[in-house]
Amino acid sequence: MKFHLLAGCLGLLLSACQKGSDTTPTEPIVVCLAGNTATTTSVGYQKILGSWQWVQDEWTQRGVGTSYQTPASTGKNLRLEFRDNRSYQVIENQAVSEYGTYTLRQAGTDPILFLDLTPNGKDPNGGVLITLCDEGLVLLGGANDAGPNRSFQRVLGTK
Repeated sequence: MKFHLLAGCLGLLLSACQKGSDTTPTEPIVVCLAGNTATTTSVGYQKILGSWQWVQDEWTQRGVGTSYQTPASTGKNLRLEFRDNRSYQVIENQAVSEYGTYTLRQAGTDPILFLDLTPNGKDPNGGVLITLCDEGLVLLGGANDAGPNRSFQRVLGTK
């Protein structure tokens, strides 16, 4: 009985999601399990290494609501790569669109991490709050309608 109820709910949920929709997420949202989230820079530097595939942007604007963008709805394939020499590159639709160095930092003693990107030859970006675990990376740009929460999943075999 429980299985049939779960299967029915899952089917209803899946049928409600339309590919390419602006208002419904069509890709899995990255969820970090308790105890698996990086809360210090030393752990963060270990977890961030590798390649990360973009799965979704979530925009929440006061008075407007929430909208989503995905690779399917935008036609963009976006990947981040972080190396152990603290260099990074952004690959958009198979071409490097940005590269430079990165730094992780904490806000005092709080278990919160910021990612600072310094594109080659440019000033640092000022940092973005992140959630980072083994399977997911979320750039939390949604504070005060500043931008999307951009979710990435680890590309298997790249850690």
